[in-house]
Amino acid sequence: MEKTGKAYCFIKCDKPIAQIEAIMPKIRKSALTPDKLELKVTEGINSINGDELLQDTVIRDLQEEGKCNYVFEANLQGATNKMTATELRDIFNQAYQSPLFEPKPEAFYGTIVYRNGNQYEQLE
Repeated sequence: MEKTGKAYCFIKCDKPIAQIEAIMPKIRKSALTPDKLELKVTEGINSINGDELLQDTVIRDLQEEGKCNYVFEANLQGATNKMTATELRDIFNQAYQSPLFEPKPEAFYGTIVYRNGNQYEQLE
């Protein structure tokens, strides 16, 4: 069975989810995202059905900070979690260059995490 990598990007964006979803194909094309990468955009970080470790660590901490309102969840067949996180970073970087972040916000926040063994690591 082929391995599937998984990663999450938590962001703060003031645009409606419909606008994010509408521009995402263009962002993915600019980021040269592999076609087989599955990407789900969810409003509200509480609604992610990640594993218990994700819920008890990353999501709990982000809820306390209150900085994120969207999650990009990526799955990529044949890749590691870290490789998937790297693809997600490319999408995130392109998203920041898009109309989703116009005008450029004073306070910008985003973090990309992936599971590595028994912990979640932040992609630098």
